[in-house]
Amino acid sequence: MRKSASLFLMLLVITFCFTTACSHPRPVEISFGEKKPEALAGRVYIEGEVNVPGIYPLREQDTLVALLESAGGLKVDGDDVYCRVCFYSSPMTENEQKVDLNRAPEWLLEVLPGIGKVTAQNIVAYRTHNGPFRHIKELMNVAGIGEGTFANLVGKITVFDTGG
Repeated sequence: MRKSASLFLMLLVITFCFTTACSHPRPVEISFGEKKPEALAGRVYIEGEVNVPGIYPLREQDTLVALLESAGGLKVDGDDVYCRVCFYSSPMTENEQKVDLNRAPEWLLEVLPGIGKVTAQNIVAYRTHNGPFRHIKELMNVAGIGEGTFANLVGKITVFDTGG
């Protein structure tokens, strides 16, 4: 019985030493609220052989691969892929996604409210014949766009600097 009690006491001491050695308190960082998003460095316009061409926010840590992934990735695999990325340094709000009248392809113009296939063709023809739009109000010079249609488009369209 003494051996059993000694063995039990020894196991108890070893267990105590083992558990206290393995359970040292360590500081744990607890943060409340959401992590701050990275600051916007500007925006990019991506077009070409990507799945979802458009305007995307640009953050300081973004790579070209990350930007192409934000545009839905490339449509094709291979060595000869056409893709154009235009960088703009002016900041944009988080919800802003406007269509650039000077760079938008016809299919993108068609999805704007009140713009159909014919009017989208008219916009492309107008900018081809007259040069780039200098102000969004110039859009009312396009056949098929009146004051009502223009009023519905004001918050959805833009004209980026065409100087280069």
